[in-house]
Amino acid sequence: MSIVTESTSTERKNECRERIIHNQKVLNCSHRNLPYIPKTQQTTRNCRCCILQHENTFNGLLREFNNLKALFLNDNYIENIKLSQIKHLKNLYLNYNKLRLFPDFSINGSEKDCYFPNLEILAVVSNDIKKIASDNFKCLLKLKAPSLDKNPIKVLPNNLLSKLPNLEILQLRFLLTDNLTLKPFAFKSASLKMLQFEFNRPATALFDSFNDAFRFVPNLETLKLGFISMLLLTNQQLSALFSPLANISMFKCFACQISQDPKVILNSMRIVIEVDLQSNRITTLSDETFKNNKHLKYLSLRYNDIAHIQESALPVSLLNNLHSLDLSQNPCVCDCNLEWLINWMKA
Repeated sequence: MSIVTESTSTERKNECRERIIHNQKVLNCSHRNLPYIPKTQQTTRNCRCCILQHENTFNGLLREFNNLKALFLNDNYIENIKLSQIKHLKNLYLNYNKLRLFPDFSINGSEKDCYFPNLEILAVVSNDIKKIASDNFKCLLKLKAPSLDKNPIKVLPNNLLSKLPNLEILQLRFLLTDNLTLKPFAFKSASLKMLQFEFNRPATALFDSFNDAFRFVPNLETLKLGFISMLLLTNQQLSALFSPLANISMFKCFACQISQDPKVILNSMRIVIEVDLQSNRITTLSDETFKNNKHLKYLSLRYNDIAHIQESALPVSLLNNLHSLDLSQNPCVCDCNLEWLINWMKA
């Protein structure tokens, strides 16, 4: 029979546990309320992934983990960071902290010397970062996917992504500010492939330039927009905004209050495979709507205001090419003019 003293019990409670995640050994210190980082020599030296959540302090821990590839520091009270070089680190998660400034990853301001030279994924979701600039990314030459959601950023400046030659994915959702301005060349990037941009504000107040907003992302394949009101945009403005997106394969505009025939948006998207226009105000489809979208396979017009659909708007050549069609939650009038669609569905 063993006797567990109070000190032994507390010590065990504060111990970090090893887990296996994606075939990697992980040191999990989540939900431990630790006032310090436990130093277990053998574990720290061999650890490749570390999860530290709800910590009160972590300054100085980085130099204990020279071989880290993934570091999770979510759900803490971190206001600033004292960095030490970790050459193997690829994934860094600083979500839900108190950062007021974007961390400076450069060593002594150098664009060549970096604390995390191999960093590929950086998440700083839900902090208190109000300003972002291209210099914040200097030396992060291998960064592929930064996530800046839920920060009170007020301006997305020109050439924001200019120092990220390997950028592939950018997420900017629900920025916590009433007034966000998107400068004309903010998204300029030769490598960006996927952009997710959601912000509850009229497009007329958000975009400084409709002509240039997406003009300088030549390799963009996926564009997901959400909650940006386009109700007051003219056909000319919509065309200017979306006409540069010739290489798009997936396009989503959720709850953007689009009321026009979407042909003005889709005309230039000649190789698009998936179109998602859920929760808009579209009332009309025409024989011009999908005329140029010969490769379309997935189409969602769920939750719009479409009452009548002419057969010429969705010709058999288009329908037979589709893998998925969602017209649910539209006030469609079930009359003889819709018989052609019902017959196609039965065929």
